Amino acid sequence: MQSTADLTDTWCCGATPLLFSIVNGPAETLAKLDRDYPSLAKMAADGGAYDPPQLNPAQTFVSCCLGLPWPDSCNLGTVNWFSHRSPLCALCPAAVCLGYMKCCFGFTELSLLESGDEVFIEMLQRGVAPEQCPERLKGLYWMQDNLANEVLVTWQDAYWQPATATAPFLGTKDLGLNFTRDPTCFGVWNGPPFSPITCPPVGCCPCLCLPCWAVAPCGSARSLPGCCLRRTPMTMVSSPDQRWIDIGTGNYIFIPTAGETLVAPGGEPVAFDAAQDLLRVSFYPEQGLSSINYQYRVRRVAHLSEGGALVKTEAWDDLVAKVRATNETPGCLGDRCYCNLPLEQRLQNSLLYQNDRQFFRLPPRPASMALGRG
Repeated sequence: MQSTADLTDTWCCGATPLLFSIVNGPAETLAKLDRDYPSLAKMAADGGAYDPPQLNPAQTFVSCCLGLPWPDSCNLGTVNWFSHRSPLCALCPAAVCLGYMKCCFGFTELSLLESGDEVFIEMLQRGVAPEQCPERLKGLYWMQDNLANEVLVTWQDAYWQPATATAPFLGTKDLGLNFTRDPTCFGVWNGPPFSPITCPPVGCCPCLCLPCWAVAPCGSARSLPGCCLRRTPMTMVSSPDQRWIDIGTGNYIFIPTAGETLVAPGGEPVAFDAAQDLLRVSFYPEQGLSSINYQYRVRRVAHLSEGGALVKTEAWDDLVAKVRATNETPGCLGDRCYCNLPLEQRLQNSLLYQNDRQFFRLPPRPASMALGRG
């Protein structure tokens, strides 16, 4: 397994010792979450029923101003910039950016409807040491109800570290690898290498990265300057009871146990398999569950059998249904403008429909697989 020094060089341009921040994470907060919220039932009883704020017109951070994330609303009309099927930049600049990312950064595309099982098997076999991933986190997961144009993710490709006295598992996941996004303006802008968060110098315009393109021919991404390959790490620190995972900055994942039920505020059950699905929650633990500001289901849609075959779950069928669904309430101008839709319907359109096409980068193969292929 790589050392801390190795990971420092891998994850960012500078010398930020990311793993030290993992080891010194908020152990007391995680232990308190284990005590205060050990189950979905307890969370619901304390005001944490499943009610994603980002999909609630009264709470969402998406204003009616151009459809952009903004704290205040305005009446300038709307542009469908953020939905999973946004056609706004289908030709330019999203297509240009995506082509550039595929050519020079090793990104690839898949179709949720047409790609064969071998594509997903490859995703699930990749990583430095996928066998070291905690069993509960193995598989291909769908970020259902996530308003961002982020759809599928795996964790077995993360760098998993030895357990500590307070954290049964520690990991660092590269969000530029096995983390699929929609081929939309939002998806391209929000993903490495163009995200202003992951790579500020090129976040606003891919043309600014042309010097990087000039120094390396297509397909030789490893030789590009570090600024153009900066990636965002997701640091994962588990709670002592392995019920919660801290992924940084007030963001958490709750791990339920088989038999639990996820319910909406009215008590009605929500589609969720507690034996294999997860719950993503952003809140401030010191303020309680009333401070939840983002929430979505992380549903396992596929995993590998002991024999290495792809096993798809019921959640996969739900995902495919949303991909196949016809948009019955499109915006005007070919769904590019939302002037004809209230905010409630715009948010519902993000909830009801998924994009068939996804782009992502594959992690490196495990050493054993690489050797096996010569």
